[in-house]
Amino acid sequence: MRVIFAFLIGLFLGGSVALVTAQSGVLRTSTSGLVKLSVADVAALPTCDVGTKGTVMMAGDSLTPVALATVIGGGGVAVIVGCNGANWIVF
Repeated sequence: MRVIFAFLIGLFLGGSVALVTAQSGVLRTSTSGLVKLSVADVAALPTCDVGTKGTVMMAGDSLTPVALATVIGGGGVAVIVGCNGANWIVF
């Protein structure tokens, strides 16, 4: 199930699909099979460019959590975001 989810996220972002290992600290799994993403404020997200295209994280301070919109910080809503090669997009 996790592989299918990662594959679909990669397709959504329009990039190649790359799975992030647990050693990177970005994606962690537990023995129950739950997945936990790293949380960062929008200003602290890595630069979204060709090198980070396909990366998925959690933004903890979204101001306007509208699906498929570029994430804007300064609010209080945690949302899952993905880098499409140019912007961090709300899922």
